[in-house]
Amino acid sequence: MAEGKKLNITITSILLGVLGAVLVSSSAFYMVLKFGTLTWSSITVTTISILILNFLKNTNDKEIAITQMIMGSGTTIAAGVAFTMPVYVLFGGSLESINRDTMFFTVLVGSILGGFVSYIFRAKMLEEDKLEFPVGEATFNVINSGKNIQSSRAVGFGVGMSSIVTILRDANFSRSKPLVPTVFFLKNGLNFYISPMLVGIGYILGLSKTFLWFLGGILVYFISDLISKFYEIDDFANVKFSLTMGILVGIGFCIVFKTFTFENFKKNSNILVKLLFLTIFFLFFTNMIYKIPLFLSILSMFLVIFAVVISGYTTGKTGINPIEINAIVTISLISFLNKLFNGLNISGERYVVGLTTLILFLMACIVTVASSFAGDILNNSKMCTKVGINPREQFLAQMIGAVASSFIITFLFLLFFSSEKTLSYASSNLKISIILDSINQIPHLKVFFTGFLIGAILKFFNFNIIIFGIGMYMPFSFTLTVFFGGMLSFLANRISKSFYGRMLLFSNGLMGGEVLVGTFLSLIMLIS
Repeated sequence: MAEGKKLNITITSILLGVLGAVLVSSSAFYMVLKFGTLTWSSITVTTISILILNFLKNTNDKEIAITQMIMGSGTTIAAGVAFTMPVYVLFGGSLESINRDTMFFTVLVGSILGGFVSYIFRAKMLEEDKLEFPVGEATFNVINSGKNIQSSRAVGFGVGMSSIVTILRDANFSRSKPLVPTVFFLKNGLNFYISPMLVGIGYILGLSKTFLWFLGGILVYFISDLISKFYEIDDFANVKFSLTMGILVGIGFCIVFKTFTFENFKKNSNILVKLLFLTIFFLFFTNMIYKIPLFLSILSMFLVIFAVVISGYTTGKTGINPIEINAIVTISLISFLNKLFNGLNISGERYVVGLTTLILFLMACIVTVASSFAGDILNNSKMCTKVGINPREQFLAQMIGAVASSFIITFLFLLFFSSEKTLSYASSNLKISIILDSINQIPHLKVFFTGFLIGAILKFFNFNIIIFGIGMYMPFSFTLTVFFGGMLSFLANRISKSFYGRMLLFSNGLMGGEVLVGTFLSLIMLIS
């Protein structure tokens, strides 16, 4: 009994995890700003944790898992900040107007909310809806591979091959043409994104799910073309973006709606009670720090819940977390309501909201950090169920990582944006540019609501629309790579079950190698 209650969080795991969180957060923040993208760090920090802990002492799977959770927490938190606060500066906001303590508490509260809402929905997503969380599954496989020399070799070979491809693709970003192209151009305008990680995700998902992803990637062009003609809009790229964003938001809305309908209310009443207590905490915090109207505080909390649900289900089904959608929806909706209610005359009383541009972006930062961190937490929840770590201990480990990462990310943001070079990175970042353009409203609002209705209706009737929606949203070059991984999975399974299993471990290594090299390359560029 005493052994079962033994705490797996050790001094070594905390110290190593916090030190690693500083390095990983720094590289993640830089990577998002410069390249507009971020890959999961779970397998990378797991590999680092295994190597260092085995070098320092006799360790076990649980200590490795705890260390990687603390170490990797900062990656997704950094992404949440990098997709929101730089937009404030580019919009004309002054860096001097951002109070350091307010910024820190904003990042920390976003992390705490993401942690609690994920914890509340954990059982529903993992046990009731049985979401796969392929990244969490891959992380467990890497930890577990250490027990078998053949498994270790399969993972190691995947890491090695992926690392070589990534180095040949990404080294010498600006000086010369890379030996391996980022995109391989096929006939008829098609292109194939060279990414071992996406191949690994496709292999884990399998052929049937990647085919749905592929189908979404194809049909979105026909659907977007029809909608463009219907609304007489000559802007195909933004029509596609608004349509697919609407579909994913509609899916998230329907999931939340169905969770608390009369049919499911009693079964999920404990979720609602916990969310109400969490909302009270959030209202107290926003009133104390930001002094915004009650209805905007409640709206922000609803957006946090909504964003975490979208992140949880998309990450659980596909391994993709489109957090920029949450940033766009939050900024657009709060900005619209601020304009609507500010100066409104009610019974002779003029209503003043007083929401500044800075507060708008801080609210968006909370929502985006929460949804981004939620994807990491839920991936780790999948891993923890297999390793044997209880949810409370997981939550404690992730919160330790969140506090350490919030400090370093706040420091990095204020440091980076005192440099003109960082501003040039952010201004040329496609996703940040899209968020900047959506401040006044989402592009082609009619198209967005059309997508919203499509997503909500199909999800209401239980169509497997999430993977299909991600296929519509992601660039088709990514979709082809994922589908290629799915076809490899089918072929390996046809050869033999044992060969499929070895290739599964190899694909886990593919996912880890690309992120490992990307982390170190970004650290090198950051230092230089």
